[in-house]
Amino acid sequence: MSLKVKEVLEESLKPGSEVNFAGRITEVLPILRIGDRMFERLIVADESGSITLMIEASPKYFLPGDGVRVVGRVRPCPYLPSERCVECSADDVEISEHKWIERENRSELDKMGPFTMLSLLSVAKLDERIMKPLLETRLEPSLIYKETRRRLQAGESTDEIMEIVSSMTLFSVFFRDLEAARVAMNSVIMVRGLDLPSAEKARLELMEDFLRALMDVEGFRPYILGVEAGQRVIETYPRAGEEEIARFGPLTEVGTSVMSRLRGEEGPNFLVFEVGKPEEDMAMLRDLFQKVAGASKARLLTITLGATTGKFGEVMAELSKASGYKDPTVIYLEGLEIVAPSDTFISNYVKTRELGVKVREESVDLLRRMGKNPSVVMVAVTSVLPLVHQPALSLADKIVGLRKKEEKEKERRGPLPYAF
Repeated sequence: MSLKVKEVLEESLKPGSEVNFAGRITEVLPILRIGDRMFERLIVADESGSITLMIEASPKYFLPGDGVRVVGRVRPCPYLPSERCVECSADDVEISEHKWIERENRSELDKMGPFTMLSLLSVAKLDERIMKPLLETRLEPSLIYKETRRRLQAGESTDEIMEIVSSMTLFSVFFRDLEAARVAMNSVIMVRGLDLPSAEKARLELMEDFLRALMDVEGFRPYILGVEAGQRVIETYPRAGEEEIARFGPLTEVGTSVMSRLRGEEGPNFLVFEVGKPEEDMAMLRDLFQKVAGASKARLLTITLGATTGKFGEVMAELSKASGYKDPTVIYLEGLEIVAPSDTFISNYVKTRELGVKVREESVDLLRRMGKNPSVVMVAVTSVLPLVHQPALSLADKIVGLRKKEEKEKERRGPLPYAF
Protein backbone atom coordinates (compact mmCIF):
# COMPACT_ATOMS: atom_id res chain seq x y z
CA MET A 1 0.00 0.00 0.00
CA SER A 2 1.35 3.42 -0.96
CA LEU A 3 1.78 5.78 1.99
CA LYS A 4 1.93 9.53 2.34
CA VAL A 5 5.28 10.97 3.41
CA LYS A 6 3.70 12.06 6.68
CA GLU A 7 2.83 8.41 7.40
CA VAL A 8 6.41 7.31 6.65
CA LEU A 9 7.59 9.77 9.30
CA GLU A 10 5.20 8.39 11.96
CA GLU A 11 6.97 7.04 15.05
CA SER A 12 4.78 3.93 14.96
CA LEU A 13 6.87 2.67 12.00
CA LYS A 14 9.91 0.90 13.47
CA PRO A 15 13.37 1.32 11.89
CA GLY A 16 13.73 -1.32 9.21
CA SER A 17 10.06 -1.20 8.17
CA GLU A 18 9.54 -1.40 4.42
CA VAL A 19 7.57 1.48 2.92
CA ASN A 20 6.13 2.40 -0.46
CA PHE A 21 5.35 6.04 -1.30
CA ALA A 22 5.39 8.62 -4.11
CA GLY A 23 6.46 12.24 -4.31
CA ARG A 24 8.56 14.77 -6.13
CA ILE A 25 12.28 15.41 -5.70
CA THR A 26 12.69 18.96 -4.44
CA GLU A 27 16.42 18.92 -3.74
CA VAL A 28 19.50 16.77 -4.31
CA LEU A 29 21.95 17.07 -1.38
CA PRO A 30 25.74 16.62 -1.48
CA ILE A 31 26.87 13.00 -1.62
CA LEU A 32 27.38 11.51 1.84
CA ARG A 33 30.49 9.44 2.50
CA ILE A 34 30.25 6.82 5.24
CA GLY A 35 33.45 4.85 5.55
CA ASP A 36 34.24 3.70 2.02
CA ARG A 37 30.60 3.90 0.85
CA MET A 38 29.03 6.82 -1.02
CA PHE A 39 25.33 7.68 -0.71
CA GLU A 40 23.25 10.04 -2.81
CA ARG A 41 20.63 11.96 -0.82
CA LEU A 42 17.36 13.16 -2.28
CA ILE A 43 14.67 15.24 -0.58
CA VAL A 44 11.31 13.83 -1.70
CA ALA A 45 8.08 15.61 -0.82
CA ASP A 46 4.35 15.32 -1.31
CA GLU A 47 1.53 17.49 0.02
CA SER A 48 1.92 15.97 3.50
CA GLY A 49 5.65 16.50 4.12
CA SER A 50 9.21 15.72 3.01
CA ILE A 51 11.80 13.05 3.77
CA THR A 52 15.38 12.24 2.76
CA LEU A 53 16.22 9.20 0.61
CA MET A 54 19.64 7.56 0.96
CA ILE A 55 20.71 5.73 -2.21
CA GLU A 56 24.08 4.03 -2.62
CA ALA A 57 25.78 5.96 -5.41
CA SER A 58 24.93 4.71 -8.90
CA PRO A 59 25.18 5.98 -12.50
CA LYS A 60 21.45 6.72 -12.46
CA TYR A 61 20.70 10.46 -12.33
CA PHE A 62 17.91 11.87 -10.19
CA LEU A 63 17.07 15.54 -10.67
CA PRO A 64 14.97 18.13 -8.83
CA GLY A 65 11.48 18.15 -10.29
CA ASP A 66 11.36 14.41 -10.98
CA GLY A 67 8.23 12.62 -9.85
CA VAL A 68 9.24 9.33 -8.23
CA ARG A 69 7.80 6.17 -6.72
CA VAL A 70 9.93 4.71 -3.94
CA VAL A 71 10.21 1.36 -2.17
CA GLY A 72 12.66 1.40 0.72
CA ARG A 73 13.27 0.87 4.43
CA VAL A 74 12.90 3.40 7.21
CA ARG A 75 16.08 4.11 9.19
CA PRO A 76 17.64 6.79 11.42
CA CYS A 77 19.62 9.30 9.34
CA PRO A 78 23.31 8.50 10.02
CA TYR A 79 24.24 12.20 10.08
CA LEU A 80 21.24 13.16 12.25
CA PRO A 81 19.93 10.10 14.15
CA SER A 82 16.95 11.99 15.59
CA GLU A 83 15.56 12.34 12.04
CA ARG A 84 14.23 9.62 9.74
CA CYS A 85 15.50 8.69 6.30
CA VAL A 86 14.51 6.00 3.82
CA GLU A 87 17.29 3.76 2.47
CA CYS A 88 16.91 2.12 -0.93
CA SER A 89 18.81 1.26 -4.09
CA ALA A 90 18.64 3.23 -7.32
CA ASP A 91 16.51 0.43 -8.82
CA ASP A 92 13.95 0.96 -6.04
CA VAL A 93 13.30 4.54 -7.22
CA GLU A 94 11.11 4.71 -10.32
CA ILE A 95 11.05 8.02 -12.17
CA SER A 96 7.36 8.39 -12.98
CA GLU A 97 7.58 11.92 -14.39
CA HIS A 98 10.49 14.12 -15.49
CA LYS A 99 10.69 17.89 -15.67
CA TRP A 100 14.04 18.76 -17.21
CA ILE A 101 15.62 15.87 -19.09
CA GLU A 102 14.18 12.54 -20.17
CA ARG A 103 15.70 9.60 -18.35
CA GLU A 104 17.34 8.11 -21.47
CA ASN A 105 19.09 11.42 -22.26
CA ARG A 106 20.69 11.99 -18.86
CA SER A 107 24.06 10.64 -19.92
CA GLU A 108 24.55 14.15 -21.37
CA LEU A 109 25.12 15.30 -17.79
CA ASP A 110 28.49 13.51 -17.90
CA LYS A 111 29.76 15.87 -20.59
CA MET A 112 30.16 19.27 -18.95
CA GLY A 113 33.87 19.77 -19.51
CA PRO A 114 35.81 18.37 -16.52
CA PHE A 115 32.62 18.28 -14.45
CA THR A 116 29.65 15.96 -14.25
CA MET A 117 26.42 16.52 -12.39
CA LEU A 118 27.49 13.91 -9.84
CA SER A 119 30.87 15.57 -9.32
CA LEU A 120 29.18 18.82 -8.33
CA LEU A 121 26.83 16.96 -6.03
CA SER A 122 29.80 15.61 -4.09
CA VAL A 123 30.33 19.11 -2.68
CA ALA A 124 27.10 21.09 -3.18
CA LYS A 125 23.34 20.75 -3.20
CA LEU A 126 21.08 21.09 -6.19
CA ASP A 127 17.51 22.35 -6.31
CA GLU A 128 15.16 23.51 -9.06
CA ARG A 129 16.46 27.10 -8.96
CA ILE A 130 19.86 25.88 -10.15
CA MET A 131 18.69 23.50 -12.87
CA LYS A 132 17.81 26.03 -15.58
CA PRO A 133 21.06 28.07 -15.52
CA LEU A 134 23.12 24.90 -15.07
CA LEU A 135 21.62 23.24 -18.14
CA GLU A 136 21.79 26.44 -20.19
CA THR A 137 25.45 27.22 -19.41
CA ARG A 138 26.66 23.62 -19.15
CA LEU A 139 29.42 25.08 -16.95
CA GLU A 140 31.19 26.77 -19.88
CA PRO A 141 32.89 30.02 -18.75
CA SER A 142 31.73 32.09 -21.72
CA LEU A 143 28.11 30.99 -21.26
CA ILE A 144 28.30 31.59 -17.50
CA TYR A 145 29.57 35.11 -18.24
CA LYS A 146 26.80 35.80 -20.79
CA GLU A 147 24.07 34.55 -18.44
CA THR A 148 25.42 36.64 -15.54
CA ARG A 149 25.55 39.76 -17.74
CA ARG A 150 22.02 39.10 -19.02
CA ARG A 151 20.68 38.82 -15.48
CA LEU A 152 22.41 42.03 -14.38
CA GLN A 153 21.00 43.95 -17.37
CA ALA A 154 17.52 42.56 -16.67
CA GLY A 155 17.74 43.38 -12.96
CA GLU A 156 17.49 39.68 -12.02
CA SER A 157 19.23 37.87 -9.17
CA THR A 158 22.62 36.31 -9.83
CA ASP A 159 22.46 34.08 -6.73
CA GLU A 160 22.09 30.88 -8.74
CA ILE A 161 25.13 31.71 -10.90
CA MET A 162 27.19 32.38 -7.79
CA GLU A 163 26.16 29.01 -6.36
CA ILE A 164 27.18 27.25 -9.59
CA VAL A 165 30.61 28.93 -9.67
CA SER A 166 31.09 28.20 -5.95
CA SER A 167 30.35 24.52 -6.56
CA MET A 168 32.88 24.40 -9.40
CA THR A 169 35.49 25.96 -7.10
CA LEU A 170 34.77 23.64 -4.19
CA PHE A 171 35.05 20.57 -6.38
CA SER A 172 38.35 21.79 -7.86
CA VAL A 173 39.90 22.42 -4.45
CA PHE A 174 38.61 19.39 -2.54
CA PHE A 175 39.54 16.91 -5.29
CA ARG A 176 42.64 18.72 -6.57
CA ASP A 177 41.44 18.59 -10.15
CA LEU A 178 43.63 21.01 -12.12
CA GLU A 179 41.50 20.93 -15.28
CA ALA A 180 38.38 21.69 -13.25
CA ALA A 181 40.30 24.47 -11.48
CA ARG A 182 41.27 26.01 -14.83
CA VAL A 183 37.64 26.11 -16.01
CA ALA A 184 36.43 27.43 -12.65
CA MET A 185 39.18 30.09 -12.65
CA ASN A 186 38.17 31.31 -16.12
CA SER A 187 34.55 31.55 -14.98
CA VAL A 188 35.49 33.46 -11.82
CA ILE A 189 37.73 35.95 -13.65
CA MET A 190 35.17 36.64 -16.40
CA VAL A 191 32.23 37.08 -14.01
CA ARG A 192 34.26 39.20 -11.56
CA GLY A 193 34.74 41.82 -14.30
CA LEU A 194 31.00 42.59 -14.35
CA ASP A 195 29.26 45.24 -12.25
CA LEU A 196 28.37 42.99 -9.33
CA PRO A 197 27.50 43.94 -5.75
CA SER A 198 30.58 44.30 -3.53
CA ALA A 199 29.70 41.21 -1.45
CA GLU A 200 29.61 39.02 -4.55
CA LYS A 201 32.88 40.49 -5.83
CA ALA A 202 34.53 39.70 -2.49
CA ARG A 203 33.20 36.15 -2.68
CA LEU A 204 34.64 35.72 -6.17
CA GLU A 205 38.00 37.11 -5.05
CA LEU A 206 38.13 34.49 -2.30
CA MET A 207 37.37 31.75 -4.85
CA GLU A 208 40.15 33.06 -7.07
CA ASP A 209 42.63 32.92 -4.17
CA PHE A 210 41.78 29.26 -3.53
CA LEU A 211 42.03 28.35 -7.19
CA ARG A 212 45.37 30.12 -7.62
CA ALA A 213 46.75 28.27 -4.59
CA LEU A 214 45.66 25.02 -6.18
CA MET A 215 47.12 25.78 -9.61
CA ASP A 216 50.35 27.53 -8.55
CA VAL A 217 51.60 24.99 -5.99
CA GLU A 218 51.34 21.25 -5.59
CA GLY A 219 47.89 21.67 -4.09
CA PHE A 220 45.78 20.50 -1.25
CA ARG A 221 45.29 16.92 -0.13
CA PRO A 222 42.50 15.36 -2.19
CA TYR A 223 39.92 15.35 0.58
CA ILE A 224 41.00 15.93 4.16
CA LEU A 225 38.82 13.20 5.66
CA GLY A 226 39.55 10.79 2.83
CA VAL A 227 42.36 9.17 4.80
CA GLU A 228 39.71 7.67 7.05
CA ALA A 229 37.85 5.95 4.23
CA GLY A 230 36.64 2.64 5.51
CA GLN A 231 37.33 3.52 9.15
CA ARG A 232 33.69 3.64 10.16
CA VAL A 233 31.04 1.23 11.34
CA ILE A 234 28.46 1.50 8.57
CA GLU A 235 24.80 0.97 9.48
CA THR A 236 22.52 0.20 6.54
CA TYR A 237 19.02 -1.17 5.94
CA PRO A 238 19.38 -2.89 2.55
CA ARG A 239 16.66 -4.50 0.43
CA ALA A 240 17.04 -7.76 -1.50
CA GLY A 241 15.08 -10.79 -2.64
CA GLU A 242 15.66 -14.34 -1.43
CA GLU A 243 16.38 -15.43 -4.99
CA GLU A 244 19.53 -13.27 -4.96
CA ILE A 245 21.11 -15.54 -2.32
CA ALA A 246 21.07 -18.49 -4.75
CA ARG A 247 23.81 -17.03 -6.94
CA PHE A 248 26.42 -17.51 -4.19
CA GLY A 249 26.80 -21.23 -4.92
CA PRO A 250 28.09 -23.24 -1.96
CA LEU A 251 27.55 -20.26 0.34
CA THR A 252 23.82 -20.19 -0.42
CA GLU A 253 23.22 -22.72 2.35
CA VAL A 254 25.04 -20.51 4.86
CA GLY A 255 23.11 -17.43 3.74
CA THR A 256 19.80 -19.29 3.97
CA SER A 257 20.59 -20.55 7.47
CA VAL A 258 21.36 -17.00 8.64
CA MET A 259 18.07 -15.79 7.16
CA SER A 260 16.27 -18.50 9.14
CA ARG A 261 17.94 -17.35 12.35
CA LEU A 262 16.98 -13.72 11.72
CA ARG A 263 13.36 -14.80 11.30
CA GLY A 264 13.31 -16.48 14.69
CA GLU A 265 13.92 -20.02 13.46
CA GLU A 266 16.86 -22.37 13.97
CA GLY A 267 20.17 -21.17 12.56
CA PRO A 268 23.71 -20.04 13.41
CA ASN A 269 24.27 -17.14 15.76
CA PHE A 270 28.04 -16.77 15.23
CA LEU A 271 29.86 -17.61 11.98
CA VAL A 272 33.60 -17.39 11.34
CA PHE A 273 35.02 -17.23 7.81
CA GLU A 274 38.67 -17.78 6.98
CA VAL A 275 39.53 -16.15 3.65
CA GLY A 276 42.40 -17.15 1.38
CA LYS A 277 42.28 -14.14 -0.96
CA PRO A 278 41.25 -11.34 1.41
CA GLU A 279 40.32 -8.60 -1.05
CA GLU A 280 38.31 -10.87 -3.35
CA ASP A 281 36.73 -13.03 -0.65
CA MET A 282 35.80 -10.15 1.64
CA ALA A 283 34.09 -8.32 -1.23
CA MET A 284 32.03 -11.47 -1.90
CA LEU A 285 31.10 -11.89 1.77
CA ARG A 286 30.09 -8.23 2.11
CA ASP A 287 27.82 -8.68 -0.90
CA LEU A 288 26.37 -11.95 0.42
CA PHE A 289 25.46 -10.63 3.85
CA GLN A 290 24.11 -7.39 2.45
CA LYS A 291 21.70 -9.53 0.43
CA VAL A 292 20.96 -11.74 3.47
CA ALA A 293 20.15 -8.72 5.64
CA GLY A 294 18.01 -7.22 2.89
CA ALA A 295 16.02 -10.40 2.25
CA SER A 296 15.51 -10.81 6.03
CA LYS A 297 14.52 -7.16 6.53
CA ALA A 298 17.33 -6.90 9.08
CA ARG A 299 19.68 -4.08 10.00
CA LEU A 300 23.28 -4.52 8.77
CA LEU A 301 26.37 -3.25 10.59
CA THR A 302 29.43 -3.47 8.33
CA ILE A 303 32.85 -3.24 10.00
CA THR A 304 35.60 -3.43 7.40
CA LEU A 305 39.22 -4.28 8.15
CA GLY A 306 40.07 -0.57 7.90
CA ALA A 307 37.60 0.21 10.68
CA THR A 308 38.82 -2.62 12.93
CA THR A 309 42.45 -1.55 12.61
CA GLY A 310 41.94 2.22 12.45
CA LYS A 311 39.09 2.84 14.89
CA PHE A 312 39.32 -0.11 17.27
CA GLY A 313 37.87 1.69 20.29
CA GLU A 314 34.85 2.91 18.33
CA VAL A 315 34.34 -0.55 16.85
CA MET A 316 34.29 -2.16 20.30
CA ALA A 317 31.86 0.48 21.58
CA GLU A 318 29.52 -0.15 18.63
CA LEU A 319 29.72 -3.92 19.13
CA SER A 320 28.90 -3.54 22.81
CA LYS A 321 25.85 -1.46 21.95
CA ALA A 322 24.79 -3.87 19.21
CA SER A 323 24.93 -6.84 21.60
CA GLY A 324 21.74 -5.49 23.16
CA TYR A 325 19.76 -4.91 19.95
CA LYS A 326 16.22 -6.31 19.96
CA ASP A 327 15.57 -5.97 16.22
CA PRO A 328 17.02 -8.48 13.69
CA THR A 329 20.61 -7.44 12.99
CA VAL A 330 23.56 -8.82 11.02
CA ILE A 331 27.01 -7.74 12.25
CA TYR A 332 29.67 -8.27 9.59
CA LEU A 333 33.17 -7.88 11.08
CA GLU A 334 36.53 -8.13 9.31
CA GLY A 335 39.68 -8.67 11.37
CA LEU A 336 38.55 -11.14 14.03
CA GLU A 337 42.21 -11.79 14.87
CA ILE A 338 42.46 -8.14 16.02
CA VAL A 339 39.32 -8.30 18.15
CA ALA A 340 40.16 -11.70 19.69
CA PRO A 341 43.92 -12.17 19.22
CA SER A 342 45.73 -15.43 19.93
CA ASP A 343 48.91 -15.51 22.02
CA THR A 344 50.88 -15.64 18.75
CA PHE A 345 49.19 -12.49 17.49
CA ILE A 346 49.77 -10.66 20.80
CA SER A 347 53.44 -11.70 20.91
CA ASN A 348 54.11 -10.44 17.38
CA TYR A 349 51.80 -7.45 16.93
CA VAL A 350 50.84 -5.99 20.34
CA LYS A 351 53.34 -3.82 22.21
CA THR A 352 52.01 -4.61 25.69
CA ARG A 353 51.01 -8.19 26.40
CA GLU A 354 48.92 -7.22 29.44
CA LEU A 355 46.87 -4.82 27.32
CA GLY A 356 46.39 -7.42 24.59
CA VAL A 357 45.19 -10.03 27.06
CA LYS A 358 42.82 -7.55 28.73
CA VAL A 359 41.27 -6.53 25.40
CA ARG A 360 40.96 -10.17 24.41
CA GLU A 361 39.10 -11.05 27.62
CA GLU A 362 36.65 -8.21 27.04
CA SER A 363 36.18 -9.28 23.41
CA VAL A 364 35.48 -12.92 24.25
CA ASP A 365 32.99 -11.82 26.89
CA LEU A 366 31.32 -9.58 24.31
CA LEU A 367 31.12 -12.43 21.78
CA ARG A 368 29.61 -14.64 24.48
CA ARG A 369 26.95 -12.00 25.23
CA MET A 370 26.32 -11.59 21.52
CA GLY A 371 25.71 -15.34 21.30
CA LYS A 372 22.90 -15.10 23.85
CA ASN A 373 21.00 -12.48 21.84
CA PRO A 374 18.56 -14.26 19.47
CA SER A 375 18.11 -11.10 17.38
CA VAL A 376 21.76 -10.74 16.37
CA VAL A 377 23.87 -12.83 13.97
CA MET A 378 27.61 -12.22 14.12
CA VAL A 379 29.67 -12.87 10.96
CA ALA A 380 33.41 -12.58 11.61
CA VAL A 381 36.18 -12.81 9.03
CA THR A 382 39.87 -13.56 9.43
CA SER A 383 42.74 -14.18 7.02
CA VAL A 384 44.67 -16.47 9.38
CA LEU A 385 42.64 -18.71 11.66
CA PRO A 386 45.53 -19.59 14.05
CA LEU A 387 45.86 -15.89 14.92
CA VAL A 388 42.38 -15.96 16.52
CA HIS A 389 42.07 -16.90 20.22
CA GLN A 390 40.83 -20.50 20.43
CA PRO A 391 38.16 -19.82 23.13
CA ALA A 392 36.64 -17.22 20.79
CA LEU A 393 36.55 -19.76 17.95
CA SER A 394 34.91 -22.31 20.26
CA LEU A 395 31.91 -19.97 20.51
CA ALA A 396 31.31 -20.16 16.74
CA ASP A 397 28.45 -22.27 15.38
CA LYS A 398 30.37 -22.83 12.15
CA ILE A 399 33.84 -22.08 10.79
CA VAL A 400 33.92 -21.78 6.99
CA GLY A 401 37.04 -21.77 4.81
CA LEU A 402 36.72 -20.07 1.43
CA ARG A 403 39.91 -21.31 -0.25
CA LYS A 404 41.92 -24.51 -0.45
CA LYS A 405 44.96 -24.44 1.81
CA GLU A 406 48.27 -26.20 1.53
CA GLU A 407 48.20 -29.91 2.30
CA LYS A 408 49.89 -29.48 5.67
CA GLU A 409 47.24 -26.98 6.67
CA LYS A 410 44.53 -29.46 5.70
CA GLU A 411 46.17 -32.17 7.75
CA ARG A 412 46.60 -29.92 10.76
CA ARG A 413 43.09 -28.50 10.85
CA GLY A 414 41.12 -31.13 8.99
CA PRO A 415 38.99 -30.61 5.85
CA LEU A 416 37.30 -27.22 5.37
CA PRO A 417 33.49 -27.05 5.10
CA TYR A 418 33.76 -25.48 1.63
CA ALA A 419 36.62 -25.27 -0.83
CA PHE A 420 36.34 -23.14 -3.95
